[in-house]
Amino acid sequence: MIIESLDELGAAVAAWRKNKKHRTDRIPEALIARAQKVAAEYGAGKVSSRLKISVNRLAMAPALRPKGRRSTSVPAFTRFEIATPLHSAVPLVEVESRMGVKLRVFQVTKETAEILGLFCRRAGGEA
Repeated sequence: MIIESLDELGAAVAAWRKNKKHRTDRIPEALIARAQKVAAEYGAGKVSSRLKISVNRLAMAPALRPKGRRSTSVPAFTRFEIATPLHSAVPLVEVESRMGVKLRVFQVTKETAEILGLFCRRAGGEA
């Protein structure tokens, strides 16, 4: 297996940077893969400083990422439903925040009164 020289790779990265269309374009994965191979020979720190590529970027190219990793994304919304008591099908109180969050109270208890108070304060007093 022939290891590419650091100078050859540096020239390839410089040519890509010179010809890229947008300032925010990401380095192609093919160049990152080449940089990883060179880093195995010369060391990641030396390759990183020479090519001005983050050491983390060298370490996390798609070929080396662990397979089957779960996404850490947060759901866009959360919904939960609470079964209403059988004796009251119509809510006693319904409030909606400016963002569209609705709270319906079917039975007044100490807990629901506290939740309603928190909801109204959170909505800026305008439920």
